[in-house]
Amino acid sequence: AAAAAAAAEEARAAVQAAAKAELAAALAAARGERDAAVAAAAKLAEERTLERWRADAVSSAAAARSELSRVRAEAEAEVAFLRRELEGAVARKAEAEGYLALRTHETSEQTSEQESRGGAGRGGG
Repeated sequence: AAAAAAAAEEARAAVQAAAKAELAAALAAARGERDAAVAAAAKLAEERTLERWRADAVSSAAAARSELSRVRAEAEAEVAFLRRELEGAVARKAEAEGYLALRTHETSEQTSEQESRGGAGRGGG
């Protein structure tokens, strides 16, 4: 009976040791799975963050291109306006120079006529 009790105690101790070993192995496996899941989640979060950053960069680039197009269109319109203003100023200048040349010519003719009349009057008097 004592031998049976000792054998039973030994068997129970062996079962307990086996259960502890199984529990330790299961715990180690669970920790490994948990660590792998945490690493996978971190990698996924990093990938999502990078994807968000990439999407933000693409969006910012598109907005910058749109703004650049708008500014370029404004600049081209301003250049066209200034070109028209310059052409108008050049035309007005040419018109003024023509008018000035005509007036100078008329004044010169009048002066010549007055001198010839005045010269003839003095010479005849």
